Amino acid sequence: MLAGIYTVTATDANSCSVSITVEITQPANPVNLNTATITGITQTGASLSGTASSDGLDTDKGECLTEVGFVYAQHASPTIADTKISVTAALGTFTNSLSGLRGNRTYYVRTYAVNSNGFVNYGNEVSFTTEKYTLTINAEAGHTKVYGTADPVFNYTALGFANGDTNSILTGLLSRDAGENVGKYNIKLGSISAGADYIIEFTGAEFEITKANQTITWNQTLEFGCLDSDIVTLTATADSGLPISYTIANTALGTISGSTLNITGSGNSTITATQNGDQNHNGATAVVKPIEISQSGLVVQQWANVLFFDNKSNNFVAWQWYKNGTAVSGATRQYYSEVLPLNGTYYVIAKDKNGNSIKSCPIETTGTIFTKKIKIYPNPVKPGAQFTLECDFSDSQLSGSEVVIYDITGKLVQTISNVKAKNEITAPSQVALYIVVLKLADGQLKTINLLVK
Repeated sequence: MLAGIYTVTATDANSCSVSITVEITQPANPVNLNTATITGITQTGASLSGTASSDGLDTDKGECLTEVGFVYAQHASPTIADTKISVTAALGTFTNSLSGLRGNRTYYVRTYAVNSNGFVNYGNEVSFTTEKYTLTINAEAGHTKVYGTADPVFNYTALGFANGDTNSILTGLLSRDAGENVGKYNIKLGSISAGADYIIEFTGAEFEITKANQTITWNQTLEFGCLDSDIVTLTATADSGLPISYTIANTALGTISGSTLNITGSGNSTITATQNGDQNHNGATAVVKPIEISQSGLVVQQWANVLFFDNKSNNFVAWQWYKNGTAVSGATRQYYSEVLPLNGTYYVIAKDKNGNSIKSCPIETTGTIFTKKIKIYPNPVKPGAQFTLECDFSDSQLSGSEVVIYDITGKLVQTISNVKAKNEITAPSQVALYIVVLKLADGQLKTINLLVK
């Protein structure tokens, strides 16, 4: 019977009855229970051990035991109303094991005993925490990026999920060693987390930064000379921001220091812009540009409709004349003429005996026909003798003008400043045909021949 107070009634043959009250109490010293330290703890199980003993008067000696075992739960003071494991019904040491537990959980365990009267007593409480699950994360190999770009997302695989977990429980990202220069870097676990139930075993990989390509941009026309400065800044740029190097094929035309071209000659050649790269950049494809340096003083206007190339060096052997940027068919002599007065922009490309070409500075003329005239007398004149040049222009028109005398090859012989309406000039000493040019301050020319004999 269970512990409690009971009334017992006895009746004899004469129908006399007697009632007495009986109290059933639990033993003053129930079975002694001890829960041993938990061993063999894993992610899902553990080994249990306990003892049930009795050693004294007025003590439950185990005769009435019906169950001895363990109770456990994920809260303190578990009872047989929680999960119990019945192991034996006798005194002594008893063991059992737990399985099917959850990783990273704290469990509380007590031994228990039940006697035939239904009396239950418990031993001391022991707690333990199961091990965490192990999740293996492997960084994927082959991650790369080009220098100067953003890092990719570092991918990985994860193995070892438990209890139906998937990648969805993972948070964070892999990281890598610091650095942005070209090279290889170790991929690290970074901020990846699988939550409190897992420990992570991580296998890294290498991440590589490769060299970036670069492009040279050079939007500059290399045509100089005439009224241009002899010092030119070359303007090629690389999209990497690295400095450009320049070389000129024909150093007779000029020298280059850094990005500054110092023009020292005339003609045509090429300049090459290069950028050979550095630790983080591949070399750029070189850009080659033609350079043409024109020469002034090569062409003079002899008459209103004639241009003449100065070949006093006798070094040039071929010519091509251009009008308004277009080559004139058949205009391949030392001089160029038109039926009407010249009207446009003219230049010539001359080739010397070595096959080198040179471009003259352009001459621009508006096709003006002078209504006024100049005259010379006597004409012919003796060598070294005086002749008179009369100019049918006003003093204001002659202000700033000059008279220039050329021989028939275009060589400058004499220049006269402070030109007046009437000028006394000494003739050249050599017998020849000469060209006398009146150059007005506004650029207009008036030409007349002078014969010395």
